[in-house]
Amino acid sequence: MEFTKVRELSEPSYNKVKDILPGKSGYNLYMRVVSKTVLIDIQRLDKTRVAIADFIVGDETGVIKMRLRNENYIDMIEEGQTIIARNCKIPVVNGHMRMIVDAFGKIETSKDRKVTEVANDKDLSAAQYDNISMKTGQKNFGGKSGYNDGSSIHTYGTGFY
Repeated sequence: MEFTKVRELSEPSYNKVKDILPGKSGYNLYMRVVSKTVLIDIQRLDKTRVAIADFIVGDETGVIKMRLRNENYIDMIEEGQTIIARNCKIPVVNGHMRMIVDAFGKIETSKDRKVTEVANDKDLSAAQYDNISMKTGQKNFGGKSGYNDGSSIHTYGTGFY
């Protein structure tokens, strides 16, 4: 019986918050937890726990809102910690970017690298995004002529979440 060689695992490359694009996935980031807000934390009749929390996380290039639904991650993460988020998704929810880490991603606390400075004034979740028409691929800038008066940021997103 002959075995095929499995390729070697490479070191992950890490991004900065400023490099995040809406509707994309596969981001690996070192971030500091700025704030934690538990939205739901209940125990069902069958003794299982449901927990959902919003976090503001970021680095020296900006911040973004992150929502977690895994009670293990919610209990592990505290304000002021540096975390490593792997394989993050960035869906557009109600026109705003939000970071999620699902079953294919991982979050752990960083032991060797600390993020000390966070740029709170550069909030990527505050920007408003429009959807792309999936049939034509045209950007929808909300107007007949496509004129943008600069009152809000218009760019691309998916709108699937």
